[in-house]
Amino acid sequence: KIAVVTGAGKGIGHAIALKLAGDGADVVVLDCDRETGTAAVDQIESVGRQSMLLHYDIGEVQKIGEAVHKVVARFGKIDAWINNAGIITTVPFLDLTEEDWDMVMSVNAKGTFFASQAVAKQMIKQKSGVIVNITSGQHCRPMAIHYGTSKISIDSMTETMAVALGAYNIRVNAVCPGFVYTAITAGLVESPNLHKQLI
Repeated sequence: KIAVVTGAGKGIGHAIALKLAGDGADVVVLDCDRETGTAAVDQIESVGRQSMLLHYDIGEVQKIGEAVHKVVARFGKIDAWINNAGIITTVPFLDLTEEDWDMVMSVNAKGTFFASQAVAKQMIKQKSGVIVNITSGQHCRPMAIHYGTSKISIDSMTETMAVALGAYNIRVNAVCPGFVYTAITAGLVESPNLHKQLI
C-alpha cells in the first residue's frame, strides 16, 4: 500500500507514518519542515519501506495537486491519504486577529479540504482509496477558538466527503484524539494556567 501522511515530520503524524511503515506500507512524508521531514523519510526507509519527502505547506492550496502528481508519478497510486498537518496558536478570544484566524484556518481547514479534493480525484480514477482526517476530541478552547473551529469544520467535512465519495469505493473517516503530548503541546506542560484555559 502507498500512504501519504501530511505533517509527518513530528508529533502525531510522525507516529502514524512509522506505524504504517512498520505494518508494511510505503509512506510518503509531506511536511513544511525539510529537516524533520527528511529524518522521517530516513526512518521509514530504515525499516525496509520506500519513502519520499514532499516539501510543501499544506496551506498553499495551489501546490497540492502538484504533490499528488509527484506521488502518483513515483508509486503509480495512492491507497491512503492521512490529513494530519495542523497548527495552533494561543490567543484570548477578545484579542484574536484576522491574521491569527486565517493562519490556522488555512492549514487546518482549507488545507484538509483541498488536499482531500485533490487526492479524491486520483482515487476516483483508481476506484478505491482511504482518506483519514485527524481532527480533535476537544473543541471548546477559550485560548484557541480558531483552532477549535477549524477542527469542527473537519468533522463536518469528513461526514460530507464520506457520503460524496462512498459511491467511488473511497472511505473517509476521522480520528479525534484528545490532548496528546507533542512538540506543539509540550510548552503547555510548563504553563499550568494556559493548559487549563486551552484544554
